[in-house]
Amino acid sequence: QVIFRKILLFLVISQTVAVNILYLNDVLSPSHHLWNRVLAMKLASIGYNVTFITLEKPKEEMENLHYIVIEGAFQAFYEVEKFDLLAEAEINADNKIRSALKIVEFFSKGCNAVMKGKHGIEKILSYPDDFKFDIVVNDFSAGPCLLPLIHKFKYPSVVGVSPFLNPSYTTYTIGGHKYPAYVPLYIIDLPQVMNFYQRFYNHLLYWIEKL
Repeated sequence: QVIFRKILLFLVISQTVAVNILYLNDVLSPSHHLWNRVLAMKLASIGYNVTFITLEKPKEEMENLHYIVIEGAFQAFYEVEKFDLLAEAEINADNKIRSALKIVEFFSKGCNAVMKGKHGIEKILSYPDDFKFDIVVNDFSAGPCLLPLIHKFKYPSVVGVSPFLNPSYTTYTIGGHKYPAYVPLYIIDLPQVMNFYQRFYNHLLYWIEKL
């Protein structure tokens, strides 16, 4: 609800009526799909025309909500890459540097798998170059994987959303600050008042994630 209110506030402040919304949901996670689908459904229910790019086939149809499914991304990732982020998290629970590297690897390989997906990418690229999207909603949890699409549609305004904790790169999308001197990275349990070693270690983890 907070994210939804922020999107509506953005539309009011910009004094535009967002008739067409392009929603980018390219994270290889069923839970992300569920979270983003609910938000897309709410936008569609109040009259906006939502084009929802996702990795999973819809279980039901809804007026004003148009699915573009990138098929084969999950298969390309889990069958070819054989990457299990939850298993890696357990294995590297005591090695936060390796854990941070694995998260970066997960998002990077995930984007590569999405780019190998069938039909969906071709379908959105087949839209006329003069097709107008008034706003783009992007789940930025895995980075800017599909954001190059904004170039095709003449750079509409972009709103970033994410159900994923509080990653350090949030600041690049919505502003704010993540100072390693007193803001612990989400994967490590450190006090807000840290000693020099803890600050250095925290800064190192931030740096790895920002790679």
